[in-house]
Amino acid sequence: MVNGEMEEKHDKESSTASKPGSKKLKNKLLDYFNDNFSNVLSNEHWMYTVIFVLGAFVLAILSLFQGNVAVLTVATFISTILAFTFGILFVLSNMDSFREKILHASIKKRAIWLLISSGIATGIFISIYIPSLSLPDDFRLEIILPISYMLVFFGWNFIQIFFIRKGMETISTKVENWAFQHAKNEKEETSRSYPFLIIGIFAPVAFFVTIVIIFFIYPAGTIASLLANPFGIIVLSLWMLGIGLLLTVASLNLFATHRMTIQHGTPTIFGSLLHMFFWIYVVYRSYSFISATNNFFAGVDALSNLDKFIDILLMLASLFLLFKGLGNKLKRSSFFNKDNLPFIAYVFALIVVMGRISLVLGIPSSGVITPLSQSLVAAMNNLLMMSVAIVFYFLYFKPKLEELNYVEKDTYTLHEVNELLDDFRRRMVHVGHISGEQGRSTLQEFLKDHELVLPEDEETGDGMRPARQEKDKDTPITQDGEVNTDVESGRTGDGDTGDGNDTPNPSDQDKYPMEKPKKKNEK
Repeated sequence: MVNGEMEEKHDKESSTASKPGSKKLKNKLLDYFNDNFSNVLSNEHWMYTVIFVLGAFVLAILSLFQGNVAVLTVATFISTILAFTFGILFVLSNMDSFREKILHASIKKRAIWLLISSGIATGIFISIYIPSLSLPDDFRLEIILPISYMLVFFGWNFIQIFFIRKGMETISTKVENWAFQHAKNEKEETSRSYPFLIIGIFAPVAFFVTIVIIFFIYPAGTIASLLANPFGIIVLSLWMLGIGLLLTVASLNLFATHRMTIQHGTPTIFGSLLHMFFWIYVVYRSYSFISATNNFFAGVDALSNLDKFIDILLMLASLFLLFKGLGNKLKRSSFFNKDNLPFIAYVFALIVVMGRISLVLGIPSSGVITPLSQSLVAAMNNLLMMSVAIVFYFLYFKPKLEELNYVEKDTYTLHEVNELLDDFRRRMVHVGHISGEQGRSTLQEFLKDHELVLPEDEETGDGMRPARQEKDKDTPITQDGEVNTDVESGRTGDGDTGDGNDTPNPSDQDKYPMEKPKKKNEK
């Protein structure tokens, strides 16, 4: 009996001890999610997130009724009123008198304000909708809105790669840091970079070759309709030739760029992985294009259950990317903050979702609805995203490596030119050729003569950017060329080097890429 009580007591203690740990993990996950996805699960916003998810779910259900005018109209009204509601909440969250009521009050009071905002949104929508009834059929609101949402959807797909590449960069950076963390010198880093170069080149090629082999081994379920049509054969041939040629050119580009990084003294794994992720994405989009085109030639207008399931997963993934991308981009602006950011994310996400659903339901015109071939829509959509990704890669890849100082830069931005000149001024001050104040005024005059003056900087207040701390200098130097004893003694706190100007604020790192270069032979 005593043993049983002791065991029960021990179980209770273990349970109690595990709760703080699980709560801590939960809080960590919530903090991570809120930091990276527009703060949508914070205590202030979770109720509005639930409303958004329910609204998106209802719209997804309505998308099952393809070709129904009434359903398209109802879906348009729901999405528009919800978007207006969140737009009103966005405005109210910027007003001190209402922020407390809609974000920090009790659930009941917040629900009341949600209903009030919905009522105002409905009133605004009706006041716009009723006058539109007197317009010709093709200019009425229930016709114009779905088409507008479709354009927004295609626009989102057009810019989607800008958000996707951020995830690619993050993974590539983490893998490189892991692979190089125990490298003792540049030679060892170089030897470790070669396996990733091989993987980066051959992984997309292997993916593409595998798809082609599957197509020709099992043509019945993959490309049979293309092979049965002369135009389909042309499309298939151009696809194989085009992707094969692009992979060859991109692989040679990666190989040449990798040699440049080694010559520069900054061997990279980052570039190889970034190349690999980009071209696996391109090959996947090209496969989806060919698959959808085959279905179109086969006369298959509706998507299969598997395609519908994948489509739903991709839509959810794109929404996550949307929340993450908007959060990262907009929170840098002084206008957007953690209080109002979720609402603008809800608005844009609802419009994107409704755009996709409008494509499923059909194009309205003169009181009737024209169903769209979902195979054709999928083919156009994948062709658009594939083309944008290809163009973006060739415009982005080398400049990105230059920005991170993996290869020598061919061009410099206005900010970078200013920093180089300011760096030269500080060095001249340090060796005693000029005084700090003299150097500053002379540089300002030089910049003005050449129209290189920058807007007044927040940190310095004089149009000069804060100088970066040079890690390869024996003696730390302040903005005015003085020896910084705080740096030597390690008393720099959060990066402040005495006068507040040497080390840029971490929030400015993305604006001024040269302030955090990976210098040659610097570890």
